[in-house]
Amino acid sequence: MSSPTTVLVIDDEASIRRLIQRMLEPNLCQVVEAEDAEAGLRLIQRADPPIDVVLTDWIMSGLHGLDVVEVLHRHCPRLPVAVISAYTSTIHPIVRKGESLRILQKPFTGPDLQRAVQEMIGRALRQRTSARAYKGATVDLVNAAWELHHARAGRP
Repeated sequence: MSSPTTVLVIDDEASIRRLIQRMLEPNLCQVVEAEDAEAGLRLIQRADPPIDVVLTDWIMSGLHGLDVVEVLHRHCPRLPVAVISAYTSTIHPIVRKGESLRILQKPFTGPDLQRAVQEMIGRALRQRTSARAYKGATVDLVNAAWELHHARAGRP
């Protein structure tokens, strides 16, 4: 029997993380939570449990959703990622063309979230071996994300 799929929710608002968890568990997947991007990236890198899908907020203090999206696109390209945000108009112009990115507008309904996550889980299951291939990767995702963050800000 294969292990259950695990969705990581990265959001600085505990109420949003709990809401998403209630919408997805136990019927669709297991949900793990991170209160910021650094904690989320560490959970991905630790791979205990292995993460199959990532839902990240866009606007957070410290590392942003863009940092999460870019570092995962670069170092874990098979890991499905979606941005959850009330500010979706700021996302499209920033994300590079060619990057596939699912965007969920806040507020979203339970059925909308469940449909989106189900599609992402389907993609993750088709690529499960590859999606988990970054376990034990030598790249420190947090440092890589900060490098991207500082490069965008024009800082060394």
